[in-house]
Amino acid sequence: MHFFLAGASEEVNGQVYNLGGTPANLVEIVETLIELRGGSYSLVPFPAEAKVIEIGDYVASWNKIKDALGWEPRVSLRDGLAQTLEYFDTRRDDYF
Repeated sequence: MHFFLAGASEEVNGQVYNLGGTPANLVEIVETLIELRGGSYSLVPFPAEAKVIEIGDYVASWNKIKDALGWEPRVSLRDGLAQTLEYFDTRRDDYF
């Protein structure tokens, strides 16, 4: 509902919202997906020549949109990943 409000609100017209929440690195996301679905992974060291252009960590926040519209997330990362997997499971023929 708040996304509809954002589209209709002059106050937030032209604003950019990079929504995020609890920080999670790629390993944590992969481990969560493995907990939900199974599987395994191997960690490969980051190449030294690529490390010089690595931007480091970025953590998005939803505080800006909460201040403007009162929106805040209601789904955890784990639950969101589970819901995303379920969505694609029911639409396999459309995506794979």
